[in-house]
This record gives sequence, C-alpha cells and structure tokens, in this order.
Amino acid sequence: MRIFICSPYRGKVSRNLRYAKAICEAIINAGHTPFAPHLYYPQLLISDEKGRELALKDLAECEAMIVCDLYGVSAGMEAEIDEAKRLNIKTIFAKSAKELDKWKTND
Repeated sequence: MRIFICSPYRGKVSRNLRYAKAICEAIINAGHTPFAPHLYYPQLLISDEKGRELALKDLAECEAMIVCDLYGVSAGMEAEIDEAKRLNIKTIFAKSAKELDKWKTND
C-alpha cells in the first residue's frame, strides 16, 4: 500500500526530517511504500508553493495517510488532511513509529 506521510517540515527542520524518516522506515518495515514529499521536494529546490501543489496531487495516488502529529499540526499538514478527507483517503494519526504496528502486512 502506498501511504502518504503527513508530518511537519518547517521550524525545527532537522528534527522534523528525522521524525519523517523514522515514520517512513516503520512503514517500509511494515511492508508498505511511504510517500513523504517534504523529504525530497525541498532537495530539488522546488518552491514551497510548487512543492505543496505537487504533494496534494501526489496524495491522490495514495491509498492511505498517516498524520504524524507528535510536534503538532502545521497549516501545510492541515491542507493535506483536508485534501485526504475530500478524496476519502483512509487517515490515521500517530505520534511515533511504534504506533504503526497495525499497518503490518501478512505477506
């Protein structure tokens, strides 16, 4: 399953990137494919506005969303959550990678 990772980026960027990477690793270990646009769009030097636009388009290709809200929910995250609701994409909230055991596949 392709899972959109919705977590903060701005503010404490290094901490937030470590957090997103830990969630992605848990999703991979559970047998799924994480999609975390904020881990690579900034690396491509895409503007914030264009990155958000692309992320929302990419969200439509995902089967589920994990909202990683340990450090709160940013305005960008709220936009992603709203779009997931509009698209009827399954969404769960998780503060840590340990909470993601329920996503393990039975492969």
